[in-house]
Amino acid sequence: MRHAGFICRGNDGEEVRRVLATGVFRLINVPYTLLNPSAGRLCPDGMKVDRDYGDVIEAARAAGAGAAIYSPLAGGHLTDAFADAAAGHPLARAPRGAEAEIAAAREKARALRFLCTATGLTLAQAAIRFGDGETLYRTFTESRAIRRGIIQAGQDTAAPDFGRQGTKKE
Repeated sequence: MRHAGFICRGNDGEEVRRVLATGVFRLINVPYTLLNPSAGRLCPDGMKVDRDYGDVIEAARAAGAGAAIYSPLAGGHLTDAFADAAAGHPLARAPRGAEAEIAAAREKARALRFLCTATGLTLAQAAIRFGDGETLYRTFTESRAIRRGIIQAGQDTAAPDFGRQGTKKE
């Protein structure tokens, strides 16, 4: 194993810093969303979050470790379907929590709709761009180009040699 990482659960910023200081771990896995940006910055005045991540993304950078962001849509809460109380994507999980928690999350999502009006983006697009959408878009574009090259080379197959039968030099 070349690198090891761990997941941050919130309200553990000091513990994360101590673990990173050991130099053993090279990656943290942490949520970073419009609803709770505390993993990557201080929360704006008046913003209350149930889990404070204590700017651990900066702590990881300072320790020479990376950060992998999970749940950029806050478990589906940062989607137009959730904000509208409409049916979500067929693969999306149903909202979790008590009715009051779901209603509060829906109000928070609706409060962010100004980002959509101002930009013409969906709520999900605005949420992704908040986290560094340009880098995400560039990486996706590069990955898509690689994938297209694989398909064009005829290597899009489940065969053990990825479709390269007879191409080995003897």
